[in-house]
Amino acid sequence: MVRRGPRVAGVEVDGATIEGDAVVIAMGPWSILAAAWLPLPTVFGLKGHSLVFDTGTRVPPEALFLEVREAAGAVQTPELFPRSDGTTYVCAISSESPLPVDPAAVSPDAGAIERLERMCSAMAPALASAKILSRQACYRPIT
Repeated sequence: MVRRGPRVAGVEVDGATIEGDAVVIAMGPWSILAAAWLPLPTVFGLKGHSLVFDTGTRVPPEALFLEVREAAGAVQTPELFPRSDGTTYVCAISSESPLPVDPAAVSPDAGAIERLERMCSAMAPALASAKILSRQACYRPIT
């Protein structure tokens, strides 16, 4: 990091200095780690779970933002995003699970993916019959 007084004026990469008018910390919820060397606002991670379905052309290209009551009574707010490559991304079921230091250690909470699969099957026949290409979790940055 290159400083001019209290301001960051650039960064050092592979021994070379790259100067700039601004430095953007784009580490998502891991931006909290940069607080060790920069005064930053607190950033938290909110965990979310998602599935990617191979839906082909069976799902129209409109995003959906829904409210769904699970059998146990919990209300979830799934979001469905059909993509131009014939897949549909569905996310829901947030949790406040601790953020791992290593992003590679992110994994779904126990039972969350199964709940999301049941929810998707109940919401749409096109999802119930589609192959699931990916079962995953991520952390979204929250300030």
